[in-house]
Amino acid sequence: ADGLMDAPGAGHDVGIAEYLDAAAAFEEGNLAGVEFAHIEGLVELAARSGSGRRTVPGLIATRSFEWLRVAVPRAGGRLEPVPVPGPGRYGLGSGKSMMELEFSEALRPPDGYDTLGLEFRTWRPGDQYWPAGAGRMWSVQELFQKARVPSWKRALWPILTSKGKILWVKQFGPEKDAGWLAIREIPVTGVNLSPRK
Repeated sequence: ADGLMDAPGAGHDVGIAEYLDAAAAFEEGNLAGVEFAHIEGLVELAARSGSGRRTVPGLIATRSFEWLRVAVPRAGGRLEPVPVPGPGRYGLGSGKSMMELEFSEALRPPDGYDTLGLEFRTWRPGDQYWPAGAGRMWSVQELFQKARVPSWKRALWPILTSKGKILWVKQFGPEKDAGWLAIREIPVTGVNLSPRK
């Protein structure tokens, strides 16, 4: 279990109390310490538009766009960068998927792929790049807003960089000058997570 449950906010058939019961069961916890005031706060959070956060004993509820997430608070939230020595499959994020990286043969550097300084990392506030086909530079935050990516998914959002320059962002594609790059996300099914030789 990844410690979260996503559900629509206001207007959903499941009541907040039932949702909390399900979330607590999902987390193998209980609702000890949850009082009526907590439930009222969650009802208010679910009913309003926009974003917000409420703490319930043992759980945290986060509202982002039309979703309400109830989860056990977790430490951390960012992953260490993963060096990319060349084409291959690389684990990043929740462990439920991996990134498969392929290059055009025309790119093969004479001194090897490691001279490109490639790494997968996760999103950081302030990240910007010029997506292929776009008319301007975009902040990744703007792209998240436009695509309605919930706030709790952003901290683990995969990005490929070369010596600090963003070349690719999940869902938004390659940078305007990185058409030689092909990346796809595939589910983990017991395959080898190593670079190709």
